[in-house]
Amino acid sequence: MLFDSDGGYGEGHWTRVDQAWIIKSTAVMPDGDTGSATIVIEPAGPDKFTLKGLDRILGDGTQPDFEATIVRKPPQAAQ
Repeated sequence: MLFDSDGGYGEGHWTRVDQAWIIKSTAVMPDGDTGSATIVIEPAGPDKFTLKGLDRILGDGTQPDFEATIVRKPPQAAQ
């Protein structure tokens, strides 16, 4: 269970599938709207992973999917 300082809260059920983690999450926003999403966290190398948000619903509408790559340490700048 997760609580935020604005009064919202949420929870997620984590399942490991091969090398990825799949999180089925639900939430209640501070204004009372509900939301849900599927989050996929998957390794993309020794120092990075991808984070995907799929099937996102907020209130009565859908939200666009997203994908982000998280890197432990950025590469050195070329000199």
